[in-house]
Amino acid sequence: MPPPGWLFDDATGQTRWWNGREWTDHTRPLDPIVRTGPAPATASTLSDPLPPSKNGPATAALVLALLALLSVAALIWLVPARDPFLALAVALAAMTLVAAAFVLSVIGVVVSIRRPTRKGSAVFALVLSVLLIVFFAFRMLTAASTVNAAALEDDITLWIQAQTGELAVVVCPDEPPSAVGSIFSCTVTTPSSSLHVDVTVQEGGTVSWTQAP
Repeated sequence: MPPPGWLFDDATGQTRWWNGREWTDHTRPLDPIVRTGPAPATASTLSDPLPPSKNGPATAALVLALLALLSVAALIWLVPARDPFLALAVALAAMTLVAAAFVLSVIGVVVSIRRPTRKGSAVFALVLSVLLIVFFAFRMLTAASTVNAAALEDDITLWIQAQTGELAVVVCPDEPPSAVGSIFSCTVTTPSSSLHVDVTVQEGGTVSWTQAP
Protein backbone atom coordinates (compact mmCIF):
# COMPACT_ATOMS: atom_id res chain seq x y z
CA MET A 1 0.00 0.00 0.00
CA PRO A 2 1.20 3.57 -0.70
CA PRO A 3 2.51 5.71 2.17
CA PRO A 4 0.38 8.50 3.71
CA GLY A 5 -0.17 11.52 1.47
CA TRP A 6 -2.49 13.41 -0.85
CA LEU A 7 -3.55 11.01 -3.59
CA PHE A 8 -6.07 11.22 -6.37
CA ASP A 9 -9.45 9.68 -5.53
CA ASP A 10 -11.46 8.46 -8.52
CA ALA A 11 -14.68 8.60 -6.50
CA THR A 12 -14.50 12.36 -5.82
CA GLY A 13 -12.26 13.58 -8.63
CA GLN A 14 -10.13 15.34 -6.02
CA THR A 15 -7.02 14.66 -4.08
CA ARG A 16 -7.80 12.99 -0.81
CA TRP A 17 -5.71 12.29 2.24
CA TRP A 18 -4.62 8.65 2.47
CA ASN A 19 -3.38 7.82 5.98
CA GLY A 20 -1.49 4.72 4.91
CA ARG A 21 -4.38 2.37 5.65
CA GLU A 22 -7.59 3.99 4.41
CA TRP A 23 -9.08 7.14 2.95
CA THR A 24 -9.93 10.01 5.33
CA ASP A 25 -12.61 12.70 4.96
CA HIS A 26 -10.06 15.40 4.10
CA THR A 27 -10.16 16.40 0.43
CA ARG A 28 -8.95 19.29 -1.70
CA PRO A 29 -9.11 20.24 -5.36
CA LEU A 30 -6.77 18.45 -7.65
CA ASP A 31 -3.35 20.04 -7.51
CA PRO A 32 -1.42 19.41 -10.70
CA ILE A 33 1.77 19.48 -8.69
CA VAL A 34 0.60 16.62 -6.53
CA ARG A 35 1.62 13.38 -8.06
CA THR A 36 -1.28 11.04 -8.41
CA GLY A 37 -0.50 7.58 -7.15
CA PRO A 38 -2.23 4.28 -7.67
CA ALA A 39 -5.43 3.63 -5.84
CA PRO A 40 -4.81 1.84 -2.55
CA ALA A 41 -5.46 -1.82 -2.35
CA THR A 42 -8.97 -2.67 -1.29
CA ALA A 43 -10.02 -5.32 1.16
CA SER A 44 -11.16 -7.56 -1.67
CA THR A 45 -7.77 -7.50 -3.39
CA LEU A 46 -5.97 -8.13 -0.12
CA SER A 47 -8.10 -11.15 0.75
CA ASP A 48 -8.17 -13.00 -2.57
CA PRO A 49 -8.36 -16.74 -1.80
CA LEU A 50 -5.36 -18.87 -2.54
CA PRO A 51 -5.73 -21.41 -5.32
CA PRO A 52 -6.37 -24.96 -4.11
CA SER A 53 -3.17 -26.85 -3.41
CA LYS A 54 -2.49 -30.46 -4.27
CA ASN A 55 -3.58 -33.18 -1.87
CA GLY A 56 -0.87 -35.82 -2.12
CA PRO A 57 -2.34 -38.35 0.35
CA ALA A 58 -5.73 -38.23 -1.38
CA THR A 59 -4.17 -38.85 -4.79
CA ALA A 60 -2.11 -41.76 -3.49
CA ALA A 61 -5.16 -43.20 -1.72
CA LEU A 62 -7.20 -43.03 -4.90
CA VAL A 63 -4.50 -44.84 -6.89
CA LEU A 64 -4.15 -47.57 -4.26
CA ALA A 65 -7.92 -48.01 -3.99
CA LEU A 66 -8.22 -48.44 -7.76
CA LEU A 67 -5.38 -50.98 -7.74
CA ALA A 68 -7.14 -52.84 -4.94
CA LEU A 69 -10.34 -52.83 -6.99
CA LEU A 70 -8.48 -54.36 -9.92
CA SER A 71 -7.04 -57.00 -7.59
CA VAL A 72 -10.52 -57.85 -6.36
CA ALA A 73 -11.72 -58.18 -9.95
CA ALA A 74 -8.81 -60.52 -10.69
CA LEU A 75 -9.59 -62.50 -7.54
CA ILE A 76 -13.20 -63.00 -8.60
CA TRP A 77 -12.95 -63.54 -12.36
CA LEU A 78 -9.36 -64.25 -13.41
CA VAL A 79 -7.71 -66.33 -10.69
CA PRO A 80 -8.39 -70.04 -11.32
CA ALA A 81 -10.46 -71.66 -8.62
CA ARG A 82 -8.04 -74.58 -8.45
CA ASP A 83 -5.03 -72.41 -7.63
CA PRO A 84 -5.56 -71.51 -3.96
CA PHE A 85 -2.01 -70.21 -3.50
CA LEU A 86 -2.38 -67.65 -6.28
CA ALA A 87 -5.79 -66.66 -4.95
CA LEU A 88 -4.33 -66.21 -1.47
CA ALA A 89 -1.47 -64.07 -2.81
CA VAL A 90 -3.86 -61.84 -4.75
CA ALA A 91 -6.17 -61.54 -1.75
CA LEU A 92 -3.32 -60.54 0.57
CA ALA A 93 -2.07 -57.96 -1.94
CA ALA A 94 -5.56 -56.52 -2.34
CA MET A 95 -6.12 -56.30 1.42
CA THR A 96 -2.77 -54.55 1.86
CA LEU A 97 -3.68 -52.03 -0.83
CA VAL A 98 -7.09 -51.46 0.75
CA ALA A 99 -5.60 -50.86 4.20
CA ALA A 100 -3.07 -48.38 2.82
CA ALA A 101 -5.75 -46.63 0.75
CA PHE A 102 -8.00 -46.29 3.78
CA VAL A 103 -5.28 -44.73 5.93
CA LEU A 104 -4.16 -42.33 3.20
CA SER A 105 -7.74 -41.35 2.36
CA VAL A 106 -8.40 -40.43 5.99
CA ILE A 107 -5.23 -38.33 5.98
CA GLY A 108 -6.35 -36.76 2.70
CA VAL A 109 -9.73 -35.80 4.17
CA VAL A 110 -8.03 -34.20 7.18
CA VAL A 111 -5.66 -32.30 4.90
CA SER A 112 -8.54 -31.06 2.74
CA ILE A 113 -10.30 -29.74 5.85
CA ARG A 114 -7.25 -27.87 7.14
CA ARG A 115 -6.05 -26.49 3.81
CA PRO A 116 -7.76 -25.19 0.67
CA THR A 117 -7.53 -28.44 -1.26
CA ARG A 118 -10.07 -30.37 -3.29
CA LYS A 119 -11.95 -32.95 -1.23
CA GLY A 120 -13.43 -34.99 -4.06
CA SER A 121 -10.59 -37.47 -4.56
CA ALA A 122 -10.09 -37.95 -0.82
CA VAL A 123 -13.78 -38.64 -0.19
CA PHE A 124 -14.06 -40.96 -3.20
CA ALA A 125 -10.98 -42.93 -2.12
CA LEU A 126 -12.35 -43.18 1.42
CA VAL A 127 -15.73 -44.47 0.26
CA LEU A 128 -14.14 -46.95 -2.14
CA SER A 129 -11.73 -48.29 0.47
CA VAL A 130 -14.54 -48.70 3.01
CA LEU A 131 -16.61 -50.65 0.47
CA LEU A 132 -13.65 -52.90 -0.26
CA ILE A 133 -13.10 -53.48 3.45
CA VAL A 134 -16.74 -54.51 3.78
CA PHE A 135 -16.32 -56.83 0.79
CA PHE A 136 -13.30 -58.58 2.30
CA ALA A 137 -14.98 -58.84 5.70
CA PHE A 138 -17.97 -60.50 4.04
CA ARG A 139 -15.73 -62.86 2.08
CA MET A 140 -13.86 -63.87 5.22
CA LEU A 141 -17.06 -64.51 7.14
CA THR A 142 -18.60 -66.60 4.39
CA ALA A 143 -15.40 -68.45 3.49
CA ALA A 144 -15.31 -70.09 6.90
CA SER A 145 -18.58 -71.91 6.17
CA THR A 146 -18.15 -72.53 2.44
CA VAL A 147 -17.33 -75.97 1.07
CA ASN A 148 -14.32 -75.93 -1.24
CA ALA A 149 -15.39 -78.20 -4.10
CA ALA A 150 -11.89 -78.53 -5.57
CA ALA A 151 -10.33 -79.51 -2.24
CA LEU A 152 -13.18 -81.95 -1.60
CA GLU A 153 -12.62 -83.64 -4.95
CA ASP A 154 -8.92 -84.06 -4.15
CA ASP A 155 -9.70 -85.54 -0.73
CA ILE A 156 -12.21 -88.03 -2.13
CA THR A 157 -9.74 -88.98 -4.88
CA LEU A 158 -7.10 -89.86 -2.28
CA TRP A 159 -9.69 -91.76 -0.26
CA ILE A 160 -10.76 -93.84 -3.27
CA GLN A 161 -7.15 -94.58 -4.16
CA ALA A 162 -6.50 -95.73 -0.61
CA GLN A 163 -9.61 -97.93 -0.67
CA THR A 164 -9.26 -99.48 -4.13
CA GLY A 165 -5.72 -98.76 -5.28
CA GLU A 166 -7.13 -97.31 -8.51
CA LEU A 167 -6.88 -93.87 -9.99
CA ALA A 168 -10.15 -91.98 -9.75
CA VAL A 169 -11.79 -88.94 -11.28
CA VAL A 170 -14.10 -87.18 -8.84
CA VAL A 171 -16.64 -84.57 -9.88
CA CYS A 172 -18.55 -82.59 -7.25
CA PRO A 173 -20.99 -79.69 -7.75
CA ASP A 174 -19.23 -76.42 -8.55
CA GLU A 175 -21.14 -74.64 -5.79
CA PRO A 176 -22.09 -77.23 -3.20
CA PRO A 177 -24.51 -76.24 -0.43
CA SER A 178 -22.83 -74.91 2.71
CA ALA A 179 -25.67 -75.12 5.23
CA VAL A 180 -24.94 -77.48 8.10
CA GLY A 181 -26.66 -80.81 7.51
CA SER A 182 -26.87 -80.40 3.74
CA ILE A 183 -26.19 -83.52 1.68
CA PHE A 184 -25.00 -83.63 -1.91
CA SER A 185 -23.48 -86.24 -4.17
CA CYS A 186 -20.14 -86.49 -5.97
CA THR A 187 -19.52 -88.82 -8.91
CA VAL A 188 -16.47 -91.08 -8.81
CA THR A 189 -15.15 -92.80 -11.92
CA THR A 190 -12.41 -95.44 -11.79
CA PRO A 191 -11.08 -97.73 -14.54
CA SER A 192 -13.25 -100.56 -13.24
CA SER A 193 -16.40 -98.87 -11.96
CA SER A 194 -18.45 -95.74 -11.45
CA LEU A 195 -20.01 -94.85 -8.13
CA HIS A 196 -21.41 -92.00 -6.07
CA VAL A 197 -20.29 -90.55 -2.77
CA ASP A 198 -22.75 -88.83 -0.46
CA VAL A 199 -21.23 -85.78 1.25
CA THR A 200 -22.67 -84.26 4.44
CA VAL A 201 -21.82 -80.69 5.46
CA GLN A 202 -20.83 -80.26 9.09
CA GLU A 203 -19.99 -77.32 11.35
CA GLY A 204 -17.37 -74.83 10.14
CA GLY A 205 -17.53 -75.94 6.52
CA THR A 206 -16.09 -79.41 7.23
CA VAL A 207 -17.59 -82.42 5.49
CA SER A 208 -17.87 -86.16 5.83
CA TRP A 209 -18.70 -88.65 3.11
CA THR A 210 -19.71 -92.23 2.57
CA GLN A 211 -20.09 -94.34 -0.52
CA ALA A 212 -23.68 -94.35 -1.72
CA PRO A 213 -25.31 -97.77 -1.81
